[in-house]
Amino acid sequence: MRLFADDCLLYRMIRNADDCAKLQRDISSLCGWESTWQMSFNKSKGFVLHMSHKKNPWLTTYNMMDVPLESTSAQKYLGVEITSSLNWNVHINIIATEANKTLGLLRRHLKRCTPKVKEIAYRTLVRPQMEYCSSVWDPYEKGDVATLEEVQRMAARFVKGDYKRESSVTQMICDLRWQSLEARRAVSRLSLMYKIAHGLVDVES
Repeated sequence: MRLFADDCLLYRMIRNADDCAKLQRDISSLCGWESTWQMSFNKSKGFVLHMSHKKNPWLTTYNMMDVPLESTSAQKYLGVEITSSLNWNVHINIIATEANKTLGLLRRHLKRCTPKVKEIAYRTLVRPQMEYCSSVWDPYEKGDVATLEEVQRMAARFVKGDYKRESSVTQMICDLRWQSLEARRAVSRLSLMYKIAHGLVDVES
């Protein structure tokens, strides 16, 4: 079980029918805790996500207080969209769309501001949307990498105030001394690995 604030994640490796029964008992134990402490789970926000690449995985209906939990192929957990195949395309498309919306908002409201103000706004409000938990979902497919980099390229045009087709966005990014998002994610991964190896974060190495 993993707990964070008011979120509860219960998981188990399922290899046979006995494992399914164990997971149901785990859920029933939660229901017992709910009754003992007079708390109340929001069952409408409860989902079952089966993660497997097998052709015929064990798919079982689980119940919470005799209420069947809905099965889903994708679910957001702590801000990250997790799919049954652990493919990150869905999450990357979502965060790129949200980042573009934020960038569009900045373009409308800060178009008369100085390049420095625009850059601070991008680095504060847009880029974090594309880097949250990136050590988990860092893409390896070129299409996903390009989807995120395109947002930064649009941000460079915004900061420079240059939307001419003949202008080099690569040169703009160079002038701004921005690392690619891919390079920044690599640094983030290495930083996390260092912290794990030296016991600086509560993650089993």
